[in-house]
Amino acid sequence: MMMMLMLLILVLLISALSAKTRVSRAQRTHFSAPQYCRPRQMTFLPLPPPPPPPPPPPPLFSFLLYYKTQIS
Repeated sequence: MMMMLMLLILVLLISALSAKTRVSRAQRTHFSAPQYCRPRQMTFLPLPPPPPPPPPPPPLFSFLLYYKTQIS
């Protein structure tokens, strides 16, 4: 029973180590491969024209003047 437990621990340890090396090897090939490291070409889209500014509101004085001329 003790022998099987030690064997199981050994197998799990070896599998964990091999998985770790497999991941690091995959990362090394991923970063060293030239097709992955090629920089993407930047494309700049032209900006849309800014919207026209809204017309300024009429001043209060002209409104009062208009209102006074309408009353009289």
